[in-house]
Amino acid sequence: MNATFNPAIAARVARDTYRPGTVFFEDMSLQTPAAETPHTAQKSFDFTGVDAAALNQKLLDIAQRNANFAFAFARRLAGATSLIDIVQLQAAFWHAQFRAFAAQAEEVRALSSDLAADVAERSTQIWPAA
Repeated sequence: MNATFNPAIAARVARDTYRPGTVFFEDMSLQTPAAETPHTAQKSFDFTGVDAAALNQKLLDIAQRNANFAFAFARRLAGATSLIDIVQLQAAFWHAQFRAFAAQAEEVRALSSDLAADVAERSTQIWPAA
């Protein structure tokens, strides 16, 4: 198989790819006035950015709590005086981490669900059903 570049084939592929895209956007411009399209897109990006920031903030808060908990565990572990203390601290740490993980997963699930509902509601306001 020859892997050389063929300009004729590349041009045909570009044309075949371009045509469906132009038809799609022409159809879209018939459905939404062109003057409203940039404003509508900007509103949807603004809403998405706010939602993404809220989710990112929640994840950062969770990461901070986990880091604080890990450092507290390390301080307690450094003060352990016997192997039994170390094993007990480790078991308590893992037990608490699993409980925290379950709670954090629920927090993220609840926030994601709320954000999805908000996006669905706002999208119906931005793009009313035809």
